[in-house]
Amino acid sequence: MPRRIDWCEKAINQDTVGTARVLDERKTLEITHSNSMMCVHCHGAQHKMRYRLLNCSSALCMEQGLQVCAWRGKTLMCLETGTQSVYDCRKHISSISSPRTKRVPSAQKDFCREMATHHLRSVRIRHTLTRKFDKTLESLPDLRTVQNFVNYYSRKYLENHGRVDSIKEMQNNMEFTGSQPQSQAFSFGWEMDGEGNLVVGNGSDQRPFITGITTKALLLRMDRPPASFVFHIDATYKTNHCDYPTESVFEAALLALKRIFGWVAEKELRLHYPLAHADQAQYNAPQKSFGDYGNFQFLMCFYDMHFARSLGEFVWMQEAALQRWLSDLSLVAFTMYMNEQSLSGQFCLWQAFATPSGFAATYNPVETFNAVPKRDYTLRRRLKMGVLLLELSARRSSNSETTKIFHYRTLLAKALVRRASDMRRGCDVGAC
Repeated sequence: MPRRIDWCEKAINQDTVGTARVLDERKTLEITHSNSMMCVHCHGAQHKMRYRLLNCSSALCMEQGLQVCAWRGKTLMCLETGTQSVYDCRKHISSISSPRTKRVPSAQKDFCREMATHHLRSVRIRHTLTRKFDKTLESLPDLRTVQNFVNYYSRKYLENHGRVDSIKEMQNNMEFTGSQPQSQAFSFGWEMDGEGNLVVGNGSDQRPFITGITTKALLLRMDRPPASFVFHIDATYKTNHCDYPTESVFEAALLALKRIFGWVAEKELRLHYPLAHADQAQYNAPQKSFGDYGNFQFLMCFYDMHFARSLGEFVWMQEAALQRWLSDLSLVAFTMYMNEQSLSGQFCLWQAFATPSGFAATYNPVETFNAVPKRDYTLRRRLKMGVLLLELSARRSSNSETTKIFHYRTLLAKALVRRASDMRRGCDVGAC
């Protein structure tokens, strides 16, 4: 039988603050065991308590000899009421109290947890503690302590991690079933396994991570004539610095979108004006996914150009510019590239020139749509994949609740109408 230990009571049925105060008076210690068992604090209770064993980790005790310090401690915390008791036994090798690093108090921990849910950086959280609790930076725990606490809490409770198995489970739990409300976000993909679950990959070059997040309301916004809107395909990598094939990734994403749209809208998704960068992968993938539609026209994401009143004037300006560039020997290579890539090749359909009158000449709506998650949800931080998917899901749900009318004719900009009204009030427009 194990030898019975004579524990000495140090604190009985204390709250979290009182327990932390008692432990802070002790020398440096570490938790060696943490288990749950039936609660012995509450008589006849059926709930559990947390049982922790503590060992001495003081450097002063280690310096006194080769033997391990005999001091032991334990804490019992009722998981129902939150009360705790502290016990210890035996003595330390060294009676000198060891300097302890500043710990984060309970009140500050609660504030750090709240700030961590908003994805604030540890440096900013630490500076905010000075204003919240009227403290100086010197009196607060150091930055490393705050970072360790915030990062642990984010990984443990906010899904701020990149564990493949957990992310796969998260995506399969969010998978489209058809019973979701209009504004509830769900996941979708192209490849399925034998059990009907999404195969999302692990993020490697051989098995790229491919998944989609949307809502029924967002998908149904494309349920309109194909020639009435531009389908924008955006990429977050540098098209001239990518060393792995991306065409299969684009193709899988577009085919998955086409299939999920068919499930929700019960009709085939057709695109007339897909818009992307001058990249071969972004050109081939829409051709394979939607190229069977007769009026399919791939548009190039390029709008920094001079406007021409007619096609003849545009051709004249083009020839004049090419002749002027060729007259400079340092621009010969650039002229040949520009002519083959953007003027006569497969990327010659510029969006600002090839779309009908009344279409947007810039990409402000799309760029604004992509900027909102960075500004309001991720706070321009590179989050781990787990919490990033949760934030994107929240963004898709909130965006689905704001309904905007899709106009099929050109409307005057509100700023233009307001300025015209100001001019009318200031003077007669015809006389100005």
